[in-house]
Amino acid sequence: MTRLTQSHMQETLLQLERIDDMLRVRVATGLRGVALRTIGVKEDEANTVSSKRVAVVPITVGEGVIPGFAETVKAIACQIGINARVTRASDVSGIAEAYTGDNDIVILADDLRFVAINARSGAIVDNDRATGEGFAKLLEMMAEGVDGCPCGVIGCGPVGTAAALRLVRMGANLTVCDLNEERGRRLVARIREECNTETAWVGEVTALLSNCRFIVDATPAVGIVPADAIRPDTVITAPGVPVGLTLEALDRIGLRYYHDNLPLGVATMVLAAVFGKMTELSKH
Repeated sequence: MTRLTQSHMQETLLQLERIDDMLRVRVATGLRGVALRTIGVKEDEANTVSSKRVAVVPITVGEGVIPGFAETVKAIACQIGINARVTRASDVSGIAEAYTGDNDIVILADDLRFVAINARSGAIVDNDRATGEGFAKLLEMMAEGVDGCPCGVIGCGPVGTAAALRLVRMGANLTVCDLNEERGRRLVARIREECNTETAWVGEVTALLSNCRFIVDATPAVGIVPADAIRPDTVITAPGVPVGLTLEALDRIGLRYYHDNLPLGVATMVLAAVFGKMTELSKH
């Protein structure tokens, strides 16, 4: 996953209420609503969420704990109506604490993986997939539909891959962009195999921007989307950190743009784990 920083965590904690408000302005629902729509669960089916218990376990291996990360993940879970806490212990002791504490969901992250595990079923939901699909679904909601529309995904890593597959399954005419041709071609081949659909690959962002109205920016690149690429009907959702639009492009696109550092992906991941959606592995 992208290596976030303490400043990202502080920013997210301060803006959680504002993020909910921004989403309501754009799509008339907040984090919880977008996440539920992403996983295909109706609000009236989700009234048991408040009874669920989530434990976030700090993990110190690799580059170590990002200050404020576990507390921010906890706050996001609480924001969508789930009872969450951070374990007192970290690493193996924290995992043991989480599993002996009657928790429904256990969340862990290291340098390579960020997952939510359903302690009852053993199902695992990966944050990369939850983030990619959450931002793809949000793009569809902001665009009021993507079926038959020219859409683009910038970045063919794990998050971009998840977003691309979801957009194709929603009927988008997709173009993917990555500077790494092998990675881009590999995603095109995967989409062809899994979705029986042809997808275009381009190596330059400008080529994608000239052809696509609706875009998921899933890269860590800065300033790759200039103001002159923003048309009156351009809509962009961006899970990438940092922001890929220039300041002038941000000013021009206005409410047709959404970005956050963590909340939508975490909200989608947690709710997917609760309801057994997007599961990668189950012991049953």
